[in-house]
Amino acid sequence: MTAFREVAEAGAAGEVALVYGEIRRTCAVPYVSSLFRHLATYPGLLPWAWRALGPALASGALQQLAWQRVDVSRCRRCRRFPARRSPASASTMPAWRRSARSAGASPG
Repeated sequence: MTAFREVAEAGAAGEVALVYGEIRRTCAVPYVSSLFRHLATYPGLLPWAWRALGPALASGALQQLAWQRVDVSRCRRCRRFPARRSPASASTMPAWRRSARSAGASPG
């Protein structure tokens, strides 16, 4: 298996380091995913991609769309599986997940 090149978080500098920080804050994650670390190996690509994706991730629109796309309740072959109930109350869910639920999606 071929490994992809990447810019490690510890080795990031300048604009890449700033974007890495924004990714961690916006996505509330402890580390930057390998996808973004790989994009950083191409000059200017990570900042460009983040400008395109960052607002959709920050608003929750991208996550909501993803949950709608993986809704197995609409899959005829998957109907034999019981619906999974989420123990989280609406007040503890992120806004994008609450709106996905009210739109009929079944995120989890």
